[in-house]
Amino acid sequence: MRKAGTTVAGSVLLAAAPVVPQPLSPKQRGSVHPETIQFQPFPAFPAGAELARVVADPTKPGPYVVRVRVAGGVKLLPHTHPEDRVYTVLSGVFYIGFGSVFDASKLEAYGPGSVIILPGDTPHFHWAMSGEYITQVSGAGPLGIEYIDEANDPRAALGSKPDSPQIGAERSNLR
Repeated sequence: MRKAGTTVAGSVLLAAAPVVPQPLSPKQRGSVHPETIQFQPFPAFPAGAELARVVADPTKPGPYVVRVRVAGGVKLLPHTHPEDRVYTVLSGVFYIGFGSVFDASKLEAYGPGSVIILPGDTPHFHWAMSGEYITQVSGAGPLGIEYIDEANDPRAALGSKPDSPQIGAERSNLR
């Protein structure tokens, strides 16, 4: 009986926790609960892939943390990022392959808790081949993405230049 009361009290405290505006600043103490993280479409990603800012503004110089949620079946074709990155798989299975040409035989599967180091300018690709996955990406901004073949860049279909995508409604200098 006491255990049930503790669980209810814990749930009440969690529900009463204030919602923290995102993104958090890397210069002051803060926290965020996963249910308050807001994913949004990101023009540099194909439909079905979304980005959420967690810490800092990834379009500016300095450390950042973002989360990427990719729906099952979605492919991110070969691309590079100018910054070094650390990926942590939070849920699902993250399939990543290395090279300038999409080759499913080069995909490696990483489950929740896996950490992948990706040095800047490393050509790679992703495929959510077994269902949705969520990764947390840490790096030092500004964040950037450049597709090996510009025809694969979703920003081209939106009529925006690859050097000027948006995060939410803001313009940025992402590549």
